[in-house]
Amino acid sequence: MKIGLASCEYITGNIIHNISVINDCSKKHKIDMLLFGESFLHGFDGLTWDSENDFKIALEKDSSEINFIKKIATQNHIILGVGYFEKFDGKIYDSYILIDQFGKEIINYRRVSEGWKINKADKKIYAEGNEFPIFKINDQNFSIGLCGDFWHDDNIKKMKSITKDFVIWPLYINYSKETWENEKYEYSKKANLIGENVLLINSINKLPYECFGGAIYFKNGIITKELKMGVNDVLIIEI
Repeated sequence: MKIGLASCEYITGNIIHNISVINDCSKKHKIDMLLFGESFLHGFDGLTWDSENDFKIALEKDSSEINFIKKIATQNHIILGVGYFEKFDGKIYDSYILIDQFGKEIINYRRVSEGWKINKADKKIYAEGNEFPIFKINDQNFSIGLCGDFWHDDNIKKMKSITKDFVIWPLYINYSKETWENEKYEYSKKANLIGENVLLINSINKLPYECFGGAIYFKNGIITKELKMGVNDVLIIEI
């Protein structure tokens, strides 16, 4: 199975453009699974933290936009993973949906740590999930966590207790390219704690803050394959 980690550029708040990036990448790369970064569909800074506005911005998982991504998966016979801001039952989540090659939902994960939102965000509305899922793709067991989930010891313990072959780790980080060359080894340490095989995916963005992307495949905490920050491309690994 070939898996692509998409270090691609999104435009904050421009869902139509961001879907076009997903579509173009799905057509270009002849792979089995393509994974984008945290909140790629909206952009990490895509919310206003005014709930009345944000309920108009966030998407239900059966929205026309998500359904279009399901069509992309079906047309290109590819598994797609995309981060987005989800609205459900009067709450907003930092979520990540995985869609199989037939357009069916595999999982819809909701980030369990609070670091995605600003301090003044209403916790009754801007909410978190409470568990790490286990799911099977092509006889391999996967789990997933978003960004700061794995900077909490209790979450690391939970992930360590899960029997899995791969951990998907989409995130948003805006280190400079120079700083990242040192900081990535801190992520290596976390990766070594949470699983044998860890797939890290970051996105590229210019506004409101510059983010340089990057993608890494960690094997036992060691950087086995890497796409450097600043390169708009897809890192492909074969398992």
